Amino acid sequence: MSRRVWIIGLAAVGVLIVGAALFLILQPNARPGVASEPVASPTAQAPGLSEPDAQRIESALGSGDPAQVSAAVVVPEGGQVDPAFVAQLAELKVDIDPGTFTMQDESTAIVDATAGGKPWVLVLQKGGNLGWLVASTVDLT
Repeated sequence: MSRRVWIIGLAAVGVLIVGAALFLILQPNARPGVASEPVASPTAQAPGLSEPDAQRIESALGSGDPAQVSAAVVVPEGGQVDPAFVAQLAELKVDIDPGTFTMQDESTAIVDATAGGKPWVLVLQKGGNLGWLVASTVDLT
């Protein structure tokens, strides 16, 4: 295996670990399996994720600009996005499928995506200038 593949693989694992840790830290009521148990309310209409919203998130993630990536992901107060992560993320084509958007609770949702041609689930947290922030990811491969 080439060094580049190893580096990208290790970076991806690091991003998953950091994303999962951030999600658990920022979601104190989170529990295992929450992503598979959508909360439905017959009177509440889920805000959804429009195609333009998904495209704005995709654009920010693929921009190669740390400030734009920071606007699309959960970053702890005072924290920064690693420039190496930003560069690697820019090399991937992130494609979010807004048709798979599912609310988990009033401020958390999941949506299917592909990145680098591989399937992922993005855990989204309501907030930020884009409306939703990527809080963590689940690699489906």
